Amino acid sequence: MTNKVIIRSAETRDIAAVLPLMHKLAEFEGYRHQFKVTASSLRTIIEQNNDTGIVVADSADAIVGYLAYYYLPFTYDLSPWLVIKELFVCANARNRGVGQALFAQARHLCASKGGHKIKWEVLTQNHNAQRFYQRCGAQLEDEWRIMSLRVPPA
Repeated sequence: MTNKVIIRSAETRDIAAVLPLMHKLAEFEGYRHQFKVTASSLRTIIEQNNDTGIVVADSADAIVGYLAYYYLPFTYDLSPWLVIKELFVCANARNRGVGQALFAQARHLCASKGGHKIKWEVLTQNHNAQRFYQRCGAQLEDEWRIMSLRVPPA
């Protein structure tokens, strides 16, 4: 891998490279058996180019990372928040500034919409990711717990 990495919006030509990275993340985070993202669904997200998006880290020879995000259009302060759904960097591209560049792009995307906050979830046992985000200026929020509810199909 070369050292030059370009951070840019994903294009349809990137689907074949991004989908396997999503599979790797799903495997690592333990939801591979529930993973339903397809090339077609990625194409829709990329082509819609609205409040959901994917950014890639493009080296000269490969896509080495991606950021999947969406916006909460407004919150209690009437300001949009950017929510990071996934941030993944290939093992061979880690510790080379790729994750920091993707995270910096998340900051830029948030600010460009008039937002002032980025939110995301990180696995409790993923201490490497927690340290990475803290180096980027993030703080763990001890006062909140994530809750969820599975809703059966109607």
